[in-house]
Amino acid sequence: MTTLPPFCLSITPAGPAAPATQADLCQLLDFGDSRPARGSFQYDQESGDYELSWESLAKFDTWRQEQQQIDSIDLLLANTELGTRYFSWRRIYRCSRQGSGGIKPYEKKCPDRIQNFGPKRIGCPCKVDLKGYPGTHVILGRYIRTHDHPIGMENLIYT
Repeated sequence: MTTLPPFCLSITPAGPAAPATQADLCQLLDFGDSRPARGSFQYDQESGDYELSWESLAKFDTWRQEQQQIDSIDLLLANTELGTRYFSWRRIYRCSRQGSGGIKPYEKKCPDRIQNFGPKRIGCPCKVDLKGYPGTHVILGRYIRTHDHPIGMENLIYT
């Protein structure tokens, strides 16, 4: 049978002091890079995916109303989700020609009747994606303004 030498644990620091910040810890552990976490405010701002920013939701609503008037479209709230660790919430606004909900359970009484104009929902890819972050009032957003239908005066009958 082998015997082990006695073990001593000292509570006094033998080496350098503990790191104070996460960056110091990364340098101490030699992780190499200290990039911001994906989905965080800093990451989204530096990546360029979210190129627009507003100081509050009220300022965003003002901007949204201006865009609706310029292009004669409606941007409707289609989805809201609570965030995870890096962002507080996310909202998606879609063009009304895309639709914001599911298919309605409506059957036409006279399906053979000829309509004056076609259906409103045609799957338009236009959308505004917003994200709110903890610790800041700034809202970041991206606007995909591609439409697959005419905008302006020709779209007024659908708004």
